[in-house]
Amino acid sequence: MTLPANQSRHQLSGWKLYALTTADRPQREAHIRNEIDRLDIAHTVQVGTRPIDDGGFASVGFRGCFENHLACLRAAQADGVDVAVLVEDDAVVIRRFWHFVGPIAAEAATLDWTMLYLGYLASKSLCQHERVTMVTPHIATADGWEVMGAHFVAIEGTAIADVIADFERRLLPGGSRISVDGILNEIRRDSGSPTLLCFPNLSRQGPSPSGITQGGRFEAVLNRPRVQQVAELFDRVRWDLESFVPVRLHERFWNRRARRHPRPD
Repeated sequence: MTLPANQSRHQLSGWKLYALTTADRPQREAHIRNEIDRLDIAHTVQVGTRPIDDGGFASVGFRGCFENHLACLRAAQADGVDVAVLVEDDAVVIRRFWHFVGPIAAEAATLDWTMLYLGYLASKSLCQHERVTMVTPHIATADGWEVMGAHFVAIEGTAIADVIADFERRLLPGGSRISVDGILNEIRRDSGSPTLLCFPNLSRQGPSPSGITQGGRFEAVLNRPRVQQVAELFDRVRWDLESFVPVRLHERFWNRRARRHPRPD
């Protein structure tokens, strides 16, 4: 049977991916198109342009990232989706994605939620110092609210308008123009929404240079195609193997780490 364009063979009713990239980074655009094509799920790709100035953000890259996320949120609102998944162009998704995402979507439907981190950077997040509690077989709530990683985050459809409004308020004079990671954290903190993480982690950020920092010698080395290919292959294998670890062990490891390394003052 031939399916319509962008129609998934594994239906996630009401879910849609919104991938964001920029026209000046064709390698990153090619990467994310390959990733989401492999996932075989309804999606769209937002190709933004790099701003000419920082517009009050920490850098031009921070502003571009903000504007691209806002464009994807507006597209999701116009589409009327039940769940929008924002995917940054350096996301690397585990091979067993479909083994987990169906159960995770079903479990999320039983919860009252705003955001669900399908991918996150545990080792760089302050919430790693605070315990997590499993609320469904694959979804945990974290005691902490500061998560690093907006590269693969699901936003519940009824919350999209409020998230857009928060983004837009930050463009007004005196608005807090911080990173997208920080914005999503503050939205959850201020609204009292739980910090929800899926176990296992479905996506990490690849080894390519960041789009929000200024380039340098180290970034130039990382940008070499062969270096990227080798680093990504190594990381893919490691992350795929981690997906076979039982969820309860992920939870146990996280909470043991939190006990041994409490949040710094």
